[in-house]
Amino acid sequence: MVCHQHVTTYALLYRYDDRTDEREALRPAHRAYLSGLTEPSVAVAFARWADDGDPGALIVISAPSREDALAVPAADPYVTSGLVSSYELREWPAVGPWPSA
Repeated sequence: MVCHQHVTTYALLYRYDDRTDEREALRPAHRAYLSGLTEPSVAVAFARWADDGDPGALIVISAPSREDALAVPAADPYVTSGLVSSYELREWPAVGPWPSA
């Protein structure tokens, strides 16, 4: 019998401030950080909002605990540089297969 560590899916919602130019300049570092988390399947999916609503992003995280999930924004270059005005982490019991990219 194979024992798997239980993981929970979380939705991390970022709200951006109005410093779009600074965010765009730091975007490669931000994306590299999140892309590095896809290998261990921590950051399952991530993207900024594409509509005309408030600027921000959604990051889907798979982690064994809330504390582990909160480590994602704690080390994100956008957050450490102060370019995320606020964020919210919510447990998200998603079901169904993720489409392949």
